[in-house]
Amino acid sequence: MEAFGLYDQTGMLTVAVTPSFAAKWLVHRIEHFNRADPDVDIRMTTSMNLSDYARDGIEIGVRYVKGDYGACCRSICCRPRSSRSAAPGC
Repeated sequence: MEAFGLYDQTGMLTVAVTPSFAAKWLVHRIEHFNRADPDVDIRMTTSMNLSDYARDGIEIGVRYVKGDYGACCRSICCRPRSSRSAAPGC
């Protein structure tokens, strides 16, 4: 993490995510991350609003967005999956 400059001198990594992403995916993986890199303390902030990363001291943000968000650096983490399902009598 330090090689990428992703956390400050205190060893804290601030991550901004949506509440649903935090609850359904991230929270379940924090313990594994802490075992792999115990020197990094994770501070998680959740909001549906897009944060001002520089002002709020956020190093990483995970969002599902469509459109142009200006100076944000963005990467595709995964492609949406779709599935079809049916119930008897439909």
